[in-house]
Amino acid sequence: MKNLVLLIIVSVVLFSCASTKVKVKTQYTEGISIDTLNLLSTVILPVAQPVLPLLDASTFNSKTNKIADQIIAEEQQIIEKYKTLLETNLSRLQAELITGSDFNSDAANQYKSGKIIQIDNKNFPVVIFSEGDLNFIDFGNGKNINSIFKNNEELKSRITKVASDLGIKNVFVSFNRLAVIGVGPFGVTGNLRLESYLYLFDDSGNLLIETYGWTKPTSIKGKEINEYKYQLDNFSGLSLLLIEELSKYIK
Repeated sequence: MKNLVLLIIVSVVLFSCASTKVKVKTQYTEGISIDTLNLLSTVILPVAQPVLPLLDASTFNSKTNKIADQIIAEEQQIIEKYKTLLETNLSRLQAELITGSDFNSDAANQYKSGKIIQIDNKNFPVVIFSEGDLNFIDFGNGKNINSIFKNNEELKSRITKVASDLGIKNVFVSFNRLAVIGVGPFGVTGNLRLESYLYLFDDSGNLLIETYGWTKPTSIKGKEINEYKYQLDNFSGLSLLLIEELSKYIK
């Protein structure tokens, strides 16, 4: 009976995520043997906003920016739920899970982030971390996640150092954000989705696996906080699908 209930729950979640897109990038198609997975950071980045068409995007973005404080407040409230969901879903893997809050040495304390760090972003000036997280990343303005994590020699060096300081063999991080991926004529509406990225590095800073996905976009007018909260709340199904994909590559 319990198995039947679990099957129904999982089926409902998967059905609700039917339009959610999840992908994996790795050269290790045969899988990687990992005993311990070190989830050092669970983060929410600033809202990604479009720049084109110039006038339409500007009009819509102004509506998002006017309630930026409310959006940030919602993200601060939900970040611990994100971490808990990741921990729950990652328990499906064979590897033992250690999170940033499990590291309490002097070496680890130099990386403790606090719940927010300030960045150079006019409307969304913070990056939000879960309790006890570690940070070793220069986020700049927090807008271009690809430039932060790909072909970044400085980041590679930082990961090598944090792995050495903590005595760990891999570094695993979770980065999430709301993203407006398009706007309608005159900026009357916009399409909003939740994006999530999981990056697994070895202790030399090499990217082993990138798992990423996004939810089905919703059309919003941009003025109401509930429109943004709806997408933030979709992390439950998205994270489940991400970990299911990741489990295919971690032994």
